[in-house]
Amino acid sequence: MATASRLSSRAVSTAASLMPAALIAVIAFAANLWIEAGDTASRFHNLLLFIGDWIAPFCATAVIDWNDNEKNYDPSFLHSALKLQNLQMG
Repeated sequence: MATASRLSSRAVSTAASLMPAALIAVIAFAANLWIEAGDTASRFHNLLLFIGDWIAPFCATAVIDWNDNEKNYDPSFLHSALKLQNLQMG
């Protein structure tokens, strides 16, 4: 019985670790369809502008915050902070 429980928890952790890769693949596929739908040069330019203007600063802010507050981010805090019930309606 313990072996079955260990196998099922391993399968769940494997599936959970594949979710970010699957999400990135879906986003990349959607971006590829969007780029191929029209003028490729201008669409690719728009995609690079989006990455440079939004994604890079957000990631830099997240990394700096994580580095400055490293001791505050323990697993119990992250688990409680990232619950969907904490989001307010409106």
